[in-house]
Amino acid sequence: VVKPQNLLLCACHVSNVVAQCNQLRRAIEFKLSQGGEAEVQAMGIKAGAGLATIAGLIFAKPVLQPAVVGMGIPGVSAFAAADAGPFTVHFW
Repeated sequence: VVKPQNLLLCACHVSNVVAQCNQLRRAIEFKLSQGGEAEVQAMGIKAGAGLATIAGLIFAKPVLQPAVVGMGIPGVSAFAAADAGPFTVHFW
């Protein structure tokens, strides 16, 4: 975890997620009002697949991070080993 924590950045991210979720809700309501049930269902399946992939990558971190760091690729390995690198879910 990076110190000091940037709680203002965290608040910005949280408010953005809330706003984007509201936009998604509005889009789904519109699609449903236009008779797009199949399209909404397809979007839900894609979203579920994306979330499952992200969850799998998060749980695979203990195996993936040491493998990437151990490859010794200039720049990439150092970035992968960093406390706020790509294997950190919440770095604020």
